[in-house]
This record gives sequence, structure tokens and C-alpha cells, in this order.
Amino acid sequence: DSLLANKVDSRSIDRVIDTKLDGAFLLAKHLRRADLQGFALYTSVAGRYGNRGQTDYAAANEVLNQFGWALQKELGESCKVAAMNWGPWLRVTNGSGMVTPETQAQFEARGVSLITPEEGRGFFLHELVFAPTNEVESVAGDNNWEYGEIAHAETAAKKSAVDPRRFPLLAGAVRKTGSSDSLVLTKAVDLVTDPYLDHHRIDDKPVMPFMAACELMAEAASMAAPERTVRELCHVKLFNGIGLDDGSKPVDIQVVPRGHSAEVRLFHAGERPKPAYQGDVLYAEGSTAPVEPLEPIVEREQPVTSADAYRKWLFHGPMLQTITGFEHIGRQSLRATGIATDPGTIYPPANGAAWLFDFGILDGALQAVLSHARVMRNETGLPARVERIVRLGEGPLTGELTIDLFFHTEWTDSWIKCDFTIRDASAAPRLVVQGYEATSTSALNRLGGRVRSFVQSAPSV
Repeated sequence: DSLLANKVDSRSIDRVIDTKLDGAFLLAKHLRRADLQGFALYTSVAGRYGNRGQTDYAAANEVLNQFGWALQKELGESCKVAAMNWGPWLRVTNGSGMVTPETQAQFEARGVSLITPEEGRGFFLHELVFAPTNEVESVAGDNNWEYGEIAHAETAAKKSAVDPRRFPLLAGAVRKTGSSDSLVLTKAVDLVTDPYLDHHRIDDKPVMPFMAACELMAEAASMAAPERTVRELCHVKLFNGIGLDDGSKPVDIQVVPRGHSAEVRLFHAGERPKPAYQGDVLYAEGSTAPVEPLEPIVEREQPVTSADAYRKWLFHGPMLQTITGFEHIGRQSLRATGIATDPGTIYPPANGAAWLFDFGILDGALQAVLSHARVMRNETGLPARVERIVRLGEGPLTGELTIDLFFHTEWTDSWIKCDFTIRDASAAPRLVVQGYEATSTSALNRLGGRVRSFVQSAPSV
């Protein structure tokens, strides 16, 4: 169908495929297979995802991918076959390669990164030497092709799913039939619609951050009452959390209206649903309790840098490394600087959307709490509950932010309770968090220092 739609001469495709395959089959035919340990095929991402104006080239490369699978099946586990679907290269060692300045600009405008020789050599070595034999195809290049693939392959069911440009973390969720007085959604949580999970691993397992679950609940409440404005979250409790063992995790989201508020619950879906999170979402009409932002901290005692914290104590990957510095870490207080996040950097199809509660910087505040625990008590604190999170001001958070924390508990206590306020560049309070609680134990110190890459600052949005 694709060939007919593009009015491509099938004979030209046959010629390209024959040319591609002749070399591969000839080489495979004359190999001493008993001694063979590795067989690499250089293919193109055009074979995996297609490319405008390259139907014949795409078809030829996909044939090579399938040839790789067939060869791996024939050779068995004694040999690793790798079909590497390369993206565009920035240059080659001894020249500019295929990319001119004009084509480079076109790639960058489409959000496609370019592969350097150093990156390409490292990728080749990893795939041929370390990748398992049951994974023949790989895609080289830090790009967002999979999201384009999803968009082109939409089914009628997917078209009824939640629009990520309105509700970024609810992307892919589908309304379930149920009680008329409640909204019930089901969402498959995975590393495609929720790539931030890969940057939040606990004991090597992708786990949803506490504040991401809070944003998920807020978005569901907003979807249940689109004419209302979500203003705050209250009484949020973590029960079992949400982690990925393999593939995807189905999660049910239930919203029960309660006048000017809504009770929201997240469940592990299945025959016996298990509670993951629970909280109350208050709309603007129901948010009447006074909010008292913390006073800015003016002390200056900075024993560590953010780079130290990410290297030694934290387990957050680059996507969630939103703390840019520590200005003060004292016995009962902390001040940190951070950066706002944009939904499009967390999930590309959500480009142009806005968070209700920027969970990236809120998680950054929890990272600061963990850092304080390591400095003061040599323990690691993980979230358990929060009493209240309030949005102030209008419009999304952008750019540099400051985080002021005050601790109600002493450093000798076995748990942590604190309040914090997040301010924008004009020093206006934008997020006020009251009654955040975390468990604290030295047994969890094993989680830190497992992320090799770290940043000292993140790009502004």
C-alpha cells in the first residue's frame, strides 16, 4: 500500500533490494559459521520508520533487518547478529560525511540529533559485544522516531485516548466504562509514554516518582471537571507505588467528585487491584485554607554542590536532574536552585502543553531533602505522604527557580517532615508544599551514586 501511495516503480525497489542483499548473502554464504562469533549489518532508521522520498531505500534496509533475524535464528546463541539502524552521522573521521550544513540544519529543525564517530564506535562495540542475541535490531541515535511511529500507526482506539497536549502524563490513557458518578481511566505506563521512568530507577527498577503520581492525579481531576481550575492536592499517600518489572504496567485511575474537590486513586490494574496512591484534589472554589509561603533563607552554608549530590547520593538520570545548586544546607533549613521542566522534554508528543504541578522541579525538591538527609544524618529519605501542595500565580513555571525548605524533624529522628516553597525568578512563590514526610534509613544509601552522567545545570525552558 505504501508503495502504491507513493507511486514508486516496484522494479526500482527490487534493484535496490537486490544490491543490498547481494553483498550480505554472498558474505554469509562463504563464512566459516562454526567459528563465527559476530555478524554486523549496517542498516538505516529509514528501514524501521520510513522516510519521505526514500521508499525503495527504506524497503531495502528493512529486508536487511529481517535477514538479520533469520541469520540469528540459523546461527543460534553462539553468534551475535546485530542489525544496526543508524541515524544520520554528523561527520566521519576524515571528512564531513553525508551531512552538509544545509541538511544538518534540516535535521536539527526536526529534532534529529547527529551521530559523531566516537558515539558510533561506542554503539557498535556495545551492540556487537554486549547486547543479547535475542535483540537483533537496534536503533542508533538519540532521537524521537518511536513517537512518529506511534502517530502513524494510530488505531481507532488510540485516537480515543487522552491528548498529551492537554494532559501530558495521561498520554495514552483511555476512559473505561463504569459508574456514572466517577471517571475511570486506564493507562499503560511504559518507557515510551513515560520515558522519565528510565531516569528514576530504584535498585535498577524504573519507578514512578512520587511527584509524578501527584501530577497524574491532578490531570485526571482536571479531565473529570474541565470547566474547573485545579488549585491544590491534599492528603496524598503512597501505598504500593508504581514500578515496571518488564514491558508496561496497566494502571487504573479513578476520580470521584466531592463537590468542590475530587478523590483520586491510582491502582495496579488486574483481577485484584492493588492501591498505589490516593489523594484529594481541590478546585479553585474549594481551596480556602490560607497558604503561608516560607520566608527566603539568607544564610550561606554550602558543604556540597549539586554535581556532588548527583554523583554520590542521588539516583536520578539527566531528565530529572533539576537541582542546579545548593546555596545553604543547615540543621533545620536548606536553600537550593533549580530549573523548571517542560512537558515536551519529558514526552515529545506533549510539546506545547503545560504542567498543573511541575513534577520535575517538585521531585527536585525531594532530591534536596534526600541530600539534606545524607549531609546531616548519612541516611536516605524516600517519600511516604504529603499533606498539601498548592499552586500560586498564573501560567507555567519557567527558567530558574529557588527552593526554600524548613525541617520540622531533627536530624536525629528516624523520619523526615518538612515544608518547602518554590519561587520563580521574580521571587514570587509559585508552589507551596506543607507536611511532606519521608522515611529515612541508612539501608537506602545503596541507591545513590548509580547514575554516571550528571549535570550542573539544565537548559532553560
